[in-house]
Amino acid sequence: MKSCAASLAKRCRSIGRKILHGRSTSISGSAYRKSKIRAWQRCTPLKPASRPSRDNFMTILSRPPLVRAQPIVSFGGIGSASALAKFYSMLANDGKADGQTFFSEQTLEWMRTTLSDGVDRVFQIPTAFSAGFMKDPRETARRIFGPSGTSFGHPGAGGSHAFADPEKKIAFAYVMNQMEQSLLPNEKSLRLVDAIYG
Repeated sequence: MKSCAASLAKRCRSIGRKILHGRSTSISGSAYRKSKIRAWQRCTPLKPASRPSRDNFMTILSRPPLVRAQPIVSFGGIGSASALAKFYSMLANDGKADGQTFFSEQTLEWMRTTLSDGVDRVFQIPTAFSAGFMKDPRETARRIFGPSGTSFGHPGAGGSHAFADPEKKIAFAYVMNQMEQSLLPNEKSLRLVDAIYG
């Protein structure tokens, strides 16, 4: 297990170095030379949480680009609502976009199928997960991914939210630059989800 974690950390550091040191990379389908245009310069600055503290998680995220450029596994993805919606739109439409197939039916089935469902030992609330994505738990007062049982996605730090609904062919993405002190979707994004399904 330690060697697996070390290998993953080494790969993440390598990716981070490529991004930081000007190697070519793809941003929104176009290649840019990072030495000329830094990806983080295109990011909207984050506003700290309404009640920030010096060591607050959300305050740290709002610091300069070098903090956000660090390779942190399962955290630190920066993208626009449009890019997230495009990704989830592909997942909602059988893993296909622009005439290309990106995921097999088997992989999509793993994304749609609940693998764990119960009270989260950290958050102390009901949560459910498929392979790589969050789902609505069976026992929940509030569905965050819409009414479909096949919906899956993930909330993000500060209140952002994105998901795919393969049954209704809907993709949803909400991001903001005012971070909230939450790891679950905020009320505004949940009202938008409600409005979509009316």
